[in-house]
Amino acid sequence: MKLNMVTGATMKISASEDQQLTLKISKQTHHSLHQRAKEKGFLSAEAYIENILEQVAQKITEESSQPTKEDEERVKQRLAELGYLD
Repeated sequence: MKLNMVTGATMKISASEDQQLTLKISKQTHHSLHQRAKEKGFLSAEAYIENILEQVAQKITEESSQPTKEDEERVKQRLAELGYLD
């Protein structure tokens, strides 16, 4: 994903070469993120925001691939019904 600044507080996000999305944030939010990006050593607010979005997307993917407690209980119950658990 590539994040490019278009104008003001509108950012263009390239999800792929074929598809582009526009992300609009307030100027105040952009200013805050720009300051934070500098503090963290990023070359631009866009690079910092891209990094944040990638981390969030990765966390969502990891969370969705892990079984829930309900899933575990259903498996345990089914194994018990089949006689594999006491």
